[in-house]
Amino acid sequence: MKYENRFCAFCRHPRKVYLKMHLSLTNYLLCFLSSIVFSYAAWHELDPRFLLIFLFFIAIAELFVIVRWRMSVKCKICGFDPVMYKNSPKQASKVVQEFIEHREGKSIFSKNPKEHLPSIILDPVKEPEVRPKTENLPPE
Repeated sequence: MKYENRFCAFCRHPRKVYLKMHLSLTNYLLCFLSSIVFSYAAWHELDPRFLLIFLFFIAIAELFVIVRWRMSVKCKICGFDPVMYKNSPKQASKVVQEFIEHREGKSIFSKNPKEHLPSIILDPVKEPEVRPKTENLPPE
């Protein structure tokens, strides 16, 4: 998987963005070969229905690649989506504002992240009692 290290345009947080937005030639060949194999497995010969299976495999693969790319483009810290910003800056600012209001008060946006951690109270550690062994002591 090819990805690139980039920064969020809104909060400047470093993140990884997948570069692949659509299927490549290799993906098309793999979909074609897998549809042929599926055709042979289902009908024991090369059936013309393998073209429909080929189109189905391409649609599913393209859907997964696009969804993976869109999920990697959106910032997980501030909720900024550059694709949405390109289409509608007002909508993108509204989404970021809602995201920040939703996450407000959590450790990412607080000045002191330790104040949101639950306090752990430990029982005092008891030192093990050291008793001399009287059974195997040599005679004095």
